[in-house]
Amino acid sequence: MTIRKGGCLCGQVKYFFHADKVDAVSCYCRDCQRATGSPLTTVVAVSADHLNVEGPTNTYSNKSASDRNVTRHFCPNCGSQLFTEAEMVPGVKFVKCSTLDHPSEAVTSANFWLSSAARWAPIDEKIACFDENPDG
Repeated sequence: MTIRKGGCLCGQVKYFFHADKVDAVSCYCRDCQRATGSPLTTVVAVSADHLNVEGPTNTYSNKSASDRNVTRHFCPNCGSQLFTEAEMVPGVKFVKCSTLDHPSEAVTSANFWLSSAARWAPIDEKIACFDENPDG
């Protein structure tokens, strides 16, 4: 397995995990839009037990559209969002792909919450697309 590394803008928080591939999904929900200031966020799911974080993070929690808790972790110094935890997927941390040292290694396989996508948002329609979260 390959060690995947990343971190925040200022370098105060770093992380790593082991993965052969970086399988990612993109979310276009309004919460992700507001949290990132962009039309989407692209994340890779990592087992919480396998994500090693060096440095403190601050958190912000809110209720998702499905009325479940979502907690976003960010650097207390520069504010970079690093990963998210979602109540509906326990034991998983969703690492923001743009914080990876090599974000181009991520391969996006699905788009979620297209019902909330801005008209001008870039959408790869060649991969799986869902109006909201897929069932299951």
